Amino acid sequence: MIQTLNYRTFMGFRLNDPVLWIIISAIALVVITIVLTAILVARANHRKPRGKRAAKVKVRGGVRYSKSNIIEDGAGIQVTHNQGDISLARGQTYTARKGGKKDNTLMPGKYTLLTSAKGEEKVNVRIGRLMREYTHGDGIVLPEGETITPTSHSIVLR
Repeated sequence: MIQTLNYRTFMGFRLNDPVLWIIISAIALVVITIVLTAILVARANHRKPRGKRAAKVKVRGGVRYSKSNIIEDGAGIQVTHNQGDISLARGQTYTARKGGKKDNTLMPGKYTLLTSAKGEEKVNVRIGRLMREYTHGDGIVLPEGETITPTSHSIVLR
């Protein structure tokens, strides 16, 4: 009498067949690779800068604090005069003072420096005694009593 073994099968392979396990392992490896690649791409895209940002303005006790506004996008530099922005004329000296609403005064605090000359990304600005070249979107801090003078062309502080 012949005994027949009752093997379970999957896709035509017996469950104890090594070829079946190699195929299942290969499929699992491909799926894991695709999932890990998708996770890494999502993390890389999340870390990409979405454009330089300038700060929205919030004033407490006469001192300026920031929130956020976009100053640059994929198409290039964007300068729009928003409420709270301050235009500084070339060659004029401005002083940071608490309250800062009078002529040639502005509030102390953190500002984002924007160039207002078309096509220019760099601007020379004297803050206190130090003259330096700034790039569109650079952050500056003006403490109480500090002076600022745009020397190469007019700027906007946001």
